[in-house]
Amino acid sequence: TDEIFLTGDFGYQGIGKMKLSPWFAYDQNLGFELGLKEAYFTHFYRSIHFSLGRKIISLGPGRYGQLMLGPLGEGVRTEGLDQFGFDIDWANLQYFKFYAWVPEGEFRMLLGQRLAYQWGALTIGLSEISLQNKEAPWLYYTPLPFFPIYTYQFLADRVFKISNNRAANIAIAADLVWRPKDNLKLYGVYYMDDRPWPRWNDDFSGFTMPQPGENPWRVGYQAGVEIDNFLKQKNLKLYGEYTRIAQFTYTGLNPELTYTYWGRVLGDPLGPDADRLNLEVVKELTADLSVGFSFTQERHGEGEIGDVWTKVPGQTVVFLTGIVEESRAIKVQCQKKYQEWHFGAELGWVFYQNYQNQLGVHHDEINCSLIGTYYWR
Repeated sequence: TDEIFLTGDFGYQGIGKMKLSPWFAYDQNLGFELGLKEAYFTHFYRSIHFSLGRKIISLGPGRYGQLMLGPLGEGVRTEGLDQFGFDIDWANLQYFKFYAWVPEGEFRMLLGQRLAYQWGALTIGLSEISLQNKEAPWLYYTPLPFFPIYTYQFLADRVFKISNNRAANIAIAADLVWRPKDNLKLYGVYYMDDRPWPRWNDDFSGFTMPQPGENPWRVGYQAGVEIDNFLKQKNLKLYGEYTRIAQFTYTGLNPELTYTYWGRVLGDPLGPDADRLNLEVVKELTADLSVGFSFTQERHGEGEIGDVWTKVPGQTVVFLTGIVEESRAIKVQCQKKYQEWHFGAELGWVFYQNYQNQLGVHHDEINCSLIGTYYWR
């Protein structure tokens, strides 16, 4: 597809900071499109920042996707969530909490928080998110920092007699970033939407280990690397990332609480029962001009968001239950910066292969786009 894309970042700083990022695109197949990526106000009070409006929120260190929560959509059309939030930055500790409006026909709210602590070359992060409907009690909306969301679910069950998974779908993730050298960054993420755990026996005689096939392992993981001055070449950067997501991930046991917002995944757009490999090399020719080359491979299985899990003896972690589609993308990119304008051009080839007599057994694409961004401060 031939595409022209224009976006703008308009900012104002006074008692706080305002940001407005609309976008406009022309596609030869889709025609003219208009959208709003971000539009929010931030107020600073000492080490606490408050924000209100549409804002892109990413929970995790991933470069090409975040398992817990990332922008809505993919590519140049990504958009943020309509939210209210606050973050605390104190010494080596950072904390962020938000509430986002994500109705999908029925009332739904998205509550999330993230805690990160830097200890020398290591940064440890913990993220928690909850998608809740109108049955969730007021507990979920108390703006207490550092308070586990799972505690709300426990109290809702014991005090308000609301069974788990009926009013809220909760997920957690842990990530670790290691910078052993100034030019090297390594990171890993483990995401848990739901997985079986050892549990206390009713008579408190000990633990009972979960049996294979007792519950689905709705999990995901991600590993990545960033190297500056790659191969000892100045201003040459290498990025690599691998992401894998199990079947049934992002699907709520209550169908109302599946992690989507009008068809777009709230987590990684890769979706469940799939994996992705990203490799990218970027060369900064000057302070204002850079060129890059990237390779992406994705494999998608039979599982989709909304699939209901049924017990299968011997079932444990399930990835790629039968590959339906595999794609490989090669892109060449160039970016030029001016004081107020950034221009980017991209040319790419995508090669698809579909299996099991899927429609369109083999087809390829050539994508060409021109992107302009205007910064007004």
